[in-house]
Amino acid sequence: MEKKKIMVVEDEKPIRELMADLFLSRDIGVDSYPDGAAVLETINADNPPDLVITDFRMPRIDGAELSTVIRDTWPEMTIIMISATPSEIPENHKADVILIKPFRIKILTGIVSGLLS
Repeated sequence: MEKKKIMVVEDEKPIRELMADLFLSRDIGVDSYPDGAAVLETINADNPPDLVITDFRMPRIDGAELSTVIRDTWPEMTIIMISATPSEIPENHKADVILIKPFRIKILTGIVSGLLS
């Protein structure tokens, strides 16, 4: 069976590194990026991850805008958006799951495990 891979997009470095370490320790490959613009510079339609986790509020390109580009590139992609300000997320966002900060790591890993299985 091929190793699962997720994309983590989070501008707060400690949170991004924590999530990457968390999934790497569960034998899930991780590509991590500091913001949506960094993803757009490297996005490869031929090598999609199995799942995307993105923060909503980020510099340059926010998670809602990034989710639209990801959905256009990979229509079947599952997207988890995390936010401390969910009321600011536009109604036309393309995320499948909204996870409100702060959240327990167990909640995130449970959601990801369920979506990857």
